[in-house]
Amino acid sequence: MKIGDLHNDIITAKTFKKAKKYLTKNFKYLNKIVLAIWTTHTKYNNFLDIELLIKNYQALNLPKVLFGIEDISVIREQDHIKIPNLNLFYASLTWNYDNELGGGAYGNLGLTLKGKNLLKILQENKVVLDTAHQNQKTFWDCIENFDGNIINSHTCFDSVFKHKRNIADQQINAIIQKGGIIGLSLVGDFLSGEKKPKIEDVIRHIDYFVQKFGDHNLCIGTDFFGTDNLPKNLNSYPALSILVEKLQKIGYNKNTIERIFYINFDNFLRLI
Repeated sequence: MKIGDLHNDIITAKTFKKAKKYLTKNFKYLNKIVLAIWTTHTKYNNFLDIELLIKNYQALNLPKVLFGIEDISVIREQDHIKIPNLNLFYASLTWNYDNELGGGAYGNLGLTLKGKNLLKILQENKVVLDTAHQNQKTFWDCIENFDGNIINSHTCFDSVFKHKRNIADQQINAIIQKGGIIGLSLVGDFLSGEKKPKIEDVIRHIDYFVQKFGDHNLCIGTDFFGTDNLPKNLNSYPALSILVEKLQKIGYNKNTIERIFYINFDNFLRLI
């Protein structure tokens, strides 16, 4: 089965050569992939380096690839006018902590004036707002101040396992009401608090979402290369077939599984 992944960190975790090899090897499993540029603790902490990184991968003419920025606060205000040059699919305002745009999951700030101004730029340029890593205050400020498309690229669900990086039912509803999608992360800390979670932990989050919210807005956002804490035997795209088999065994039909794994992502791309 093809996979649409809303969040993979390989291009800031590995060298260009290694990432290119990985992508080439895995394209047969992928429908779409968002290559996330994590800026907070990497060398990609300014516009020029981010632009060059994206251009290097665009030069490969990889048709299944989209780009996202994880923590766009590193781009200076004078460079905001150049954001359209990046051809971004999405951008998040924060990583885990407060910055000049707003509050991260472990922070206390809400959306700042600079954050509001940047939201206008993202909206004008049809860049999707990724609410991953936001605290609740910043999330709700964004819901109020942003009329563009909203997603959460990689998270789990507070009602299944409480964690600062997970989102509450009210947030899920707000994203769905705006026509957005939500990528389920495979990070053990968010799934169950375990360093090596079980596949059953993933299924528990999927089943909670589908039973409560339906199967039209849930996607996959693996966070591969953004964590070492992945479920045993679920650390690669081909390994996700194990998850498919487990879902089938508990009664999930082909249509629902395909929606979660790639159709919902595809449908969202057609609508924006």
